[in-house]
Amino acid sequence: MRVAPARGAAEDVDTAPVRHVVRLHRRTRRILEVTTELPPDLPERVRVVLPTWTPGSYLVRDHVRHLRRLTVEDGDGAPIAATPDGISAWSVPTARPGPVRLHTEWYADERTIRTTHVDERHALIVGAATFLCVEPARARPQLVRFEGTEDHEVFTTLGATPDGGWEAADYDALADAAFEVGRHPTSERIVDGAPHRVVWAARRPPMERLDRLADDLGRIAEAARDVLGPAPLPHGYTVLVVDGAPGGLEHRDGATIALPDEADGSGRSRDASLLAHEYLHLWNGRRLSPRSLIRPPLDAPAPTPSLWVTEGWTSYYDLLLPARAGVLSLEGLLEGLARRIEHVAAIPGVRVRSLRDASRSAWTKHYRPDADTANTTTDYYTHGSLVALELDLAIRALEPDSDGLDDVLRLLWERHGQAHGFDESDVLDAIADLAGTELARTTERLVATPCPPDPLGHLATVGITASERERPGVDLGVRTRGTAGTLEVVTVLEDGPAWQAGLAEGDRLRRLGDRELTPSTFGATLASLPVGERLVLQVERDGTELDLNILTDKPRPSLHLEPDPRAAEAARASRSRWLRRHGA
Repeated sequence: MRVAPARGAAEDVDTAPVRHVVRLHRRTRRILEVTTELPPDLPERVRVVLPTWTPGSYLVRDHVRHLRRLTVEDGDGAPIAATPDGISAWSVPTARPGPVRLHTEWYADERTIRTTHVDERHALIVGAATFLCVEPARARPQLVRFEGTEDHEVFTTLGATPDGGWEAADYDALADAAFEVGRHPTSERIVDGAPHRVVWAARRPPMERLDRLADDLGRIAEAARDVLGPAPLPHGYTVLVVDGAPGGLEHRDGATIALPDEADGSGRSRDASLLAHEYLHLWNGRRLSPRSLIRPPLDAPAPTPSLWVTEGWTSYYDLLLPARAGVLSLEGLLEGLARRIEHVAAIPGVRVRSLRDASRSAWTKHYRPDADTANTTTDYYTHGSLVALELDLAIRALEPDSDGLDDVLRLLWERHGQAHGFDESDVLDAIADLAGTELARTTERLVATPCPPDPLGHLATVGITASERERPGVDLGVRTRGTAGTLEVVTVLEDGPAWQAGLAEGDRLRRLGDRELTPSTFGATLASLPVGERLVLQVERDGTELDLNILTDKPRPSLHLEPDPRAAEAARASRSRWLRRHGA
């Protein structure tokens, strides 16, 4: 089966493809083997590259560190010398009896959603971390088949071929793909004729969570279709649920996600938000991409100032789409927005680094946080989602018959989707065309100026009111974690009480006044203390006991959002249009 060429792929689909064979015979030793066969019509010497980062995760991961061995041989089995050409690239002569084959051997024991892991139970294979790119053939189709799967099934985000393999339209699509091998339960729903499948590959039993995920995925898919039209899915959508730290990674036609244990009643809303985020990336991020992320360098970072659109706007919709789908209640939506507003307002870095610069510096800041990150940068996911909220409501106030940010996203998709790509000026032009140049200038200011967004002033447009509720106790301006039964300082927020007192990362909190501090009692202790009292904070630093004087301060009030019972009929109608639910 041939799939249509992806963006930038060769127009001649009869060009000889690159063939990859994945062998899992040594999986009990966490070893994965891949053979890549070069097409016969390449130049006499080619550059072969292993990506140093995984698409959708803007961090140099140096996948080459997991490479155990690389060998090259000609069609007669004679060895060919591969010359290093960079940290994760090689120069390979091809003027030998064909076909030339590259053999790689990987130690696959990193259990994350962005890396490859194999054992006797399963194999998660991430394209960018596993398959070599033959640069002159980057735009050619890539064919993959497996050996050593025994009675295990192969699940993937790619489309199948008649001979039992899988095909990516080009190398970029292969790097953006994932495979999961094992005996795993699945649940499937059909949306607009396209199968939407959830594969449960995590170790813990799925219980009823698997079917619930599939149900919610189907409803979210319908809500996304109502915004952007039928999903661009040539062979369906696959979600791989795997072990690892909670989070998600989008692929061109699916996602790999890891879920937290369900410890409380908010589990469904968290799961639905994650599904919605990755699903909207089918458009915003994968096929509607910043220009710098279309055929980017594989062995170097690809900075872009536009992640506040790609990730920030998607983060806004990961609350809005579940609410529209009926998976998340209006109260749940407003609670989620309120917590995000509180989160961004509490970050000192929001007044230090602009949203644009936070996007550009994601490679060195967002994905490599340290104790001072909250003081020096902002979170383009959450911050960007609040800018999206402010824009959405501002457009609806200016154009009551419009669909707000939905219209902007649709216009960007029509103008710059698929192979075209966009930059910031295209986003501002779309806003200006739909809502006027003044709002476009406001957007430019929100993105370029280090400042928190202020969506609260726009909530009345959709009949929502905001109020603040005082929290009991005090705030020290410090983030901690429990370590071996003690409280360890993770972050000290600039200009807060702990900062003024001289607290530092790694300090262990022992006593505050006459009260012992432990992970289990810390919250209750702070909640019971009076504001404005100077106390002695006893800490341990590098094995030495220190007494610091700290002045307690009141915590930020809790923000509460709710429907305004006195809202005008126009605002109620606007809220129904916003939620796409009559009478909401």
